[in-house]
Amino acid sequence: MARAGAEGRLRRFAALAVLLWAAVALPAAADDSIIFGGNVSDDGDGPPAKEQPEAPVKLPAVPKSGGWVRVALDLPDYGYSVSIAPDSLQVIAGRAVRYVVALVSDSGARNLFYEAVRCDGRYRRYAYAGSDGRFHPVPEMKWKRISRHGVGRYRYPLARDFLCNADFGARSSREIRQAIRDASD
Repeated sequence: MARAGAEGRLRRFAALAVLLWAAVALPAAADDSIIFGGNVSDDGDGPPAKEQPEAPVKLPAVPKSGGWVRVALDLPDYGYSVSIAPDSLQVIAGRAVRYVVALVSDSGARNLFYEAVRCDGRYRRYAYAGSDGRFHPVPEMKWKRISRHGVGRYRYPLARDFLCNADFGARSSREIRQAIRDASD
């Protein structure tokens, strides 16, 4: 009899956990699909099943210190400034943008990454810059869902406001450069 009561409590707890997860995760996913077009796989990682293979990636040279433009992102209390190397911008098949980004913390620590944003709400990091001044590949280069939380939350307004257009495609490199420069003035 006691065992049946414990199993019932366990089932109720599991059902409550599922309901809480659904209340948090589903509205967030629905909101992102409105912004990014809803072409997102169910598991949150990797490309949708019909995705075409990506063009080969050649790691760029680390940009020199004078070739950066600070991007004005609406991120209160972020703790980092975000800059893009405009010469690194590369639009891929009209749906993704590769770029080199610098994140500089309020304490001055500088991190450089070579990554891409797909306008369906995904990103992929290809490499990070080491202390030797070169990019080093990231071993696991899966497409992941753009988050609005944590250190990587800069990608959300970057994609929405600068890299992607209203039709969920990528803007041209010229349009992106202009939008970043206009916002940084």
